[in-house]
Amino acid sequence: MVSSGTVNSDATTLNGYLTSYQSYISELSGSWKGTSFDSINSQAESFVSEYKAIVTQMNSFANACAAYEKYIKLKNEIAQTEADRANAADQYKSTYDEPLSAMNSDLQTLKTSIQTYLSEASSPSLTATAVSALATATSSKSSSSSGNSDIAAQNKAFVESILSEKGKTIDDYPGFYGEWCAQFVSEMLNRNGYDIQPSAIAGYIDDGSIFKSLRSAGATVHLDLASQYHDGGGEGNSEYDPNYSPQPGDVVLFDFGYNGMGVTDHVGIVVQDNGDGTIRTIEGNTTGDAGDSCVEIKDRDRDEVFGYATPVKKSN
Repeated sequence: MVSSGTVNSDATTLNGYLTSYQSYISELSGSWKGTSFDSINSQAESFVSEYKAIVTQMNSFANACAAYEKYIKLKNEIAQTEADRANAADQYKSTYDEPLSAMNSDLQTLKTSIQTYLSEASSPSLTATAVSALATATSSKSSSSSGNSDIAAQNKAFVESILSEKGKTIDDYPGFYGEWCAQFVSEMLNRNGYDIQPSAIAGYIDDGSIFKSLRSAGATVHLDLASQYHDGGGEGNSEYDPNYSPQPGDVVLFDFGYNGMGVTDHVGIVVQDNGDGTIRTIEGNTTGDAGDSCVEIKDRDRDEVFGYATPVKKSN
């Protein structure tokens, strides 16, 4: 695997070659060298500059990875401390409050650092290659914008149609059982004409089966940070998209870390992106005004998101 250190070393070597080349040519005599030298030298300097820009981006990405390792470790420590607090006698619970507050503050600092590093890593250098790629991407985006707007309108209408489910319990859904969050999502999708097979996902959350079913039906999947701890997830996966802005109607899969990072725990439907690092969702089998196992509208931290899937309507 190529590391930022490897690229950095290669850049130093290339720069050394360029300096030696320039020194060698400057010692030669003859007016013939002017045009040829200027052309080649300009291309060489441009290449080295672009390579150095890549080095900077790779170093930023390496820093993001290191910060994320710390983030996951701290998040697990917080979960353990919260569990210890819950099990402690009442007179000792308060002793956990200050450490938990400090750890949560550190967690937010790490989150900000990760976002900054990833932003630096994804900032394109203004090279001919980058400009060409940007032009191609812009053209593709323009040609597909009409279809995307149709899907967005359908999915927003879908969300508005299911908000009335709030407050219902498992008794309102004959045939539901156990941890029924996936069954709720499946029922809402099927009821509103989306392509998903409920029998393929009912009751199964920890292996991500709901995304497999949606993906096979044409949904677009966007995996988030937590997905790099899942088999096939992470930055090597073509669906890895931590900067994705969730849209109304997206199916959202959560990883709360209950069973270790990378094991998904819960699923819901996005109502809106709150724009403050949280999303509003509607979910089954969660806590709410109607009890400990009901349909409720929740605000969730995006740090807990495994990924999103944008569903599509069944073809006529």
